[in-house]
Amino acid sequence: MTALPIATDITGSTLDEAQVKTALASQREFLAELLGTTGAQKDALSALGSLAGAGCLVKIGAYTVASSDRGKVINCTSGTFTLTVTAAATLGDGFAFGVKNSGTGTVTINPNGSELIDGVASVDLLPGESCLVVCNGTAFVSFGRKISLKTINGSSIEGTGNLVISEGADITYTEIRSMMFCKSTATVSAGGTVSGSSLYPATILYGGDIYASSTALSGTWRARCNISTVGLAHSAMGLFERIS
Repeated sequence: MTALPIATDITGSTLDEAQVKTALASQREFLAELLGTTGAQKDALSALGSLAGAGCLVKIGAYTVASSDRGKVINCTSGTFTLTVTAAATLGDGFAFGVKNSGTGTVTINPNGSELIDGVASVDLLPGESCLVVCNGTAFVSFGRKISLKTINGSSIEGTGNLVISEGADITYTEIRSMMFCKSTATVSAGGTVSGSSLYPATILYGGDIYASSTALSGTWRARCNISTVGLAHSAMGLFERIS
C-alpha cells in the first residue's frame, strides 16, 4: 500500500512546486487505496474490509477464502463442498469473514494444512446454519455457530434447531442449543472422535445425577470439549457432534 506522506513533505518551508505535487499525489493514492475512489460509503466500507460491508459472495462449490475476502459474507447456496481457508499467517490477526449455508448440503470450513478452527481440524455447517470466522494470526475461531447433530437414534434435528424425536425414542432430556451425551469409557480430548456405539443420550435428573439411555447412538462423533472421567453413573459426560 502507498505510504502516507509525512507532514513536512507538504508543509516544509523549502519545498518547491514539484515536491508538493508529488506529496499530494501520494496522499491521494493513500486515500484511494484505503477508502476507494468513488466517495461512496459502501465502497469505503468494502475497501476497509468492514464485516458485511465488503459485500456478499455466492458460492456453489469448493472455494479458497483469500485475503481479498476480508469482511465478506460467503453465501453457500447449493451442494456439499469445502471452504478452504488461506494460511492464518497470510491473512493476519483480525481477518474475518462470514459464512451462511443456504443450501441443502454440508459446508465444511477447513483451515490451511494443520491449522485449526475452534481447536479442531475443520467444522461443518449444516443447512440453515451460519457463523463468523476470525483469524488470530495462527488459527481460527468461529462465533455464532450452532453445535449441530444430524440424528439421534433415528430422530432428526431440523435446520431450525428444532428437535424432532420419533415415537418411542429413548431420550428423556434435551437442551436444544446443545446435546449432552455420556461416553461409556474413558476420557476424550476435544476434537477426538468416537464411535456412536459408545455414546448414549444423557438423562439429567433434578437431583443432579446424570444417567444415559439404554440405546447407543450410531455414526462417528467428535468431542467439542475435553471429556473427563466423573464419578457419576456413566464415566464421562460432555458435548459431542456427529461427523458421519
